[in-house]
Amino acid sequence: METPACAFCKEKWSYTDTLKNNFRLTMICPQCGKENYFMPMERNGNKALMILPIVILIGVFIDISIGWLIALSVVLLSIHLLLFPFKTRLKKPHQ
Repeated sequence: METPACAFCKEKWSYTDTLKNNFRLTMICPQCGKENYFMPMERNGNKALMILPIVILIGVFIDISIGWLIALSVVLLSIHLLLFPFKTRLKKPHQ
């Protein structure tokens, strides 16, 4: 797994730089300072988020306590957020 590379200077971003820019539509390259845009992930990039409601529904039907469901949801969401920098890709504006 790799962190993204700047669409302009092609330098790899660090994990922490990518994580800091996680929730921004435009991401400023720490090396060249140019504005990069978040490119949607590949088709399977959001599976952890899609699994979350399914896990909750299954938990309700098999009578798992709400505490376990919340804990499982937090774990799945945390895993998704921690892996997000490896799934991020960048593009130039209007590409």
